Amino acid sequence: MSGEDTHLKPDLRELVGIAVNSSSLVMRARGEGDLDRVAGLGAATLAVQLGADRRHGGSIAQAAAQPSTPAAVARDRLAGDLGAHLWHIRYGRQHEHVPRAIALFAEWMMDRPQFADIEPPARRLVLDLFAPIAIHEWLSDRCVACRGTGKLERTRGGGLISPRGTMQRNARFAPCRGCGGNGKARPNHKTRARAMGIPREWYFDQRWPARFIVAFLWLTHLGGRLSHPLTMQLERRKKLA
Repeated sequence: MSGEDTHLKPDLRELVGIAVNSSSLVMRARGEGDLDRVAGLGAATLAVQLGADRRHGGSIAQAAAQPSTPAAVARDRLAGDLGAHLWHIRYGRQHEHVPRAIALFAEWMMDRPQFADIEPPARRLVLDLFAPIAIHEWLSDRCVACRGTGKLERTRGGGLISPRGTMQRNARFAPCRGCGGNGKARPNHKTRARAMGIPREWYFDQRWPARFIVAFLWLTHLGGRLSHPLTMQLERRKKLA
């Protein structure tokens, strides 16, 4: 979750990550504290579960009183649960949430048209293999060689190494060859195919590279759905304080 959250305060995601790990949640008379952020994340999760983030102007009460279609209700509930787990994993570094996130993501993808060519019984088996690879790659999307900077530092001997930080005087840089300068980790198609238990030829013939790309977009969107209702909850708390 990176570009999708640009309307959040620059450090709000990190603050929420700290809050969900806090062992001292107390109500503050003034200002925003860890308890407010944890409560805000819970309320934002509920807003997405009820679909309030996409209708009724974000009103949880109105969304609860006027539920959508059964199919939409089920999808919103899945989206809210999964989005909350993604926040706990990415910003709270609470990796014990990963197994549940994988199971929820596999379930969420079951009725996606991108997998309609796979019969339902086999589809779930395939998605149970696909989901953990997609989530792990989405969480670890930075190029290892350049540490996500898109550039390598040139040594005095002419070699290229990972950037050593901002304190290096007169440092010279070159575009990272590992990622082409975009800072993103390049997929290992051979490893993906092996993990899914399919021949490399099938992996390409069945468009799995494109399916991974759309899976990353889904994960970004699902995590991002909590951003606006979370901001609304915290702003409402400030006005009441």
